[in-house]
Amino acid sequence: SYSHPAYEPQVIQIFDKNSSLLWEIPYQHETAMVDPHPSLAIYGWSKDRAYLYFYYSFSPDGGDRAFWWDGFDLQRIKAQTGEIEQVIPGDKESFVAFAFSLDGTQIAYTRQQDNPSIFYIHNLVTGTDKTTNVITTHNYIRVGSIVWSPSGNKIAFQTESDDYVAQTIFLDPSNMKQKVVREYLVDTSYFDGWSDDNNLRFLDIRGSKGYIVNLNIINGELVEIGTPTPQP
Repeated sequence: SYSHPAYEPQVIQIFDKNSSLLWEIPYQHETAMVDPHPSLAIYGWSKDRAYLYFYYSFSPDGGDRAFWWDGFDLQRIKAQTGEIEQVIPGDKESFVAFAFSLDGTQIAYTRQQDNPSIFYIHNLVTGTDKTTNVITTHNYIRVGSIVWSPSGNKIAFQTESDDYVAQTIFLDPSNMKQKVVREYLVDTSYFDGWSDDNNLRFLDIRGSKGYIVNLNIINGELVEIGTPTPQP
């Protein structure tokens, strides 16, 4: 349960099925009570229900749709003991982007604090890590919007440079190799994740209309689907 920080501190409470309070997670990132103020947010339960993941988030300032960081200070609480631990190591108030694999055994993430940018995959079962430096073709200010494919063996993520160039990068988790599969100016296209057939989906903006297109990551072919829709 939450409350707005302007009225009282935010809190997450965990109850058992009989409505008895088990654990209470207090707000940990106090700042001046002004907006924007980081919100204490629930991410969700682990697949085995042993952990509840939570983090802190900011609403995108000014409607910035290319704000690809998810928040900061991702943590988890063990439901059985109430023990809380940091999931992504490093500066607790540095922005991160993260995504769990579909089976819940791995987490892929990037950190704002890394310069040059690094892509991490952490195995939550074995505790082992894979890392690679993000392809450096631009001076990145954001590296995030991480999405695992439906098959679970592919990852796509986004970058944005200081000159407003966006890139979609494909990464193979088995060998950590990367490939830039699309490059465009911010606000001309929006990455919308994976389609069911393991292609990448975008909303392209042309004038006052939007077009949904699928991108084949193997041959780079773009296929336009759907009907153009007016933009507000």
